[in-house]
Amino acid sequence: MLIISILLLIFSLKSGLNDLNAKYMIIALCGLILGIIFIKRQKQSNYPLFDIKLFTHQSVKYGFIISTVAMIALVGFELLVSQKLQYVYQLSPLKAGLSILPFMIAISVGGVISTPLLNMFGVKKVAVLSLILSSVSMYLLSIVNFQTQYLLSCIYMILLGLSILCAFLAATSAILSGAPISQASSAGAIEAISYELGTGLGVTFFGLMASFFYTRNVNFDQFFSIDQINVAERSIGETYQMISHLPDDSAKIIVVESAHSAFILAHSSVLVFSSLILLSLAIFISIFWKEDV
Repeated sequence: MLIISILLLIFSLKSGLNDLNAKYMIIALCGLILGIIFIKRQKQSNYPLFDIKLFTHQSVKYGFIISTVAMIALVGFELLVSQKLQYVYQLSPLKAGLSILPFMIAISVGGVISTPLLNMFGVKKVAVLSLILSSVSMYLLSIVNFQTQYLLSCIYMILLGLSILCAFLAATSAILSGAPISQASSAGAIEAISYELGTGLGVTFFGLMASFFYTRNVNFDQFFSIDQINVAERSIGETYQMISHLPDDSAKIIVVESAHSAFILAHSSVLVFSSLILLSLAIFISIFWKEDV
């Protein structure tokens, strides 16, 4: 029921922004109702899938928030940078994957440094510092040119991968240590939900934000009909799909160049926005999270 609720909300949000009508509002309402029913059933059940009362523990609550936001940033960055490398720089999927390999390696080996940091400084300090470093690296990645400054981009991706993973592990430690031993399985379920929720929201929000900024930086009025424009200006992928309708090569070149410029601006704008979100979360956590004694 929870998965269906999340899927309905994400679908209505994604589709409703492109074509706002009553149908998507009803779908969103159904998703919201299902989510409320699920929460009420969990509160009343003698054997809940996970105990919602665990969120009264600050470590569990803030660990869940950090884990979800970190996953949103992780998935969203992978989505956008892959699109940029393939659409703008015309790399094959294999080459695009190899280009972001430093980021993936950093995530894979980040546990080596995060464990001693957690032991030395504690969960809250590591979480706040990790979010700040993630924010800084996101901003730096928004202004670097992956084609002409690849070495710098590798350094920034490694910094982002390490800091994001440290944030994950700090959140995991907070969730598991904040729950009573008898409710360890419920704490594990909460952690798993944060990962899945972050994955879904990451693709949705980053995709929507990229589409929002892209649409406002392109103008294909002189190349397409009104119906074609509504499709072509939604995203760079749909622009490429509509290029086949253009009559001559010169028009195709102009549209492609315009699409590339718009997507670069959209990519940078989304990463800057994400950087601000991560920084805001770090400040929020540092002020309001009172670690359980």
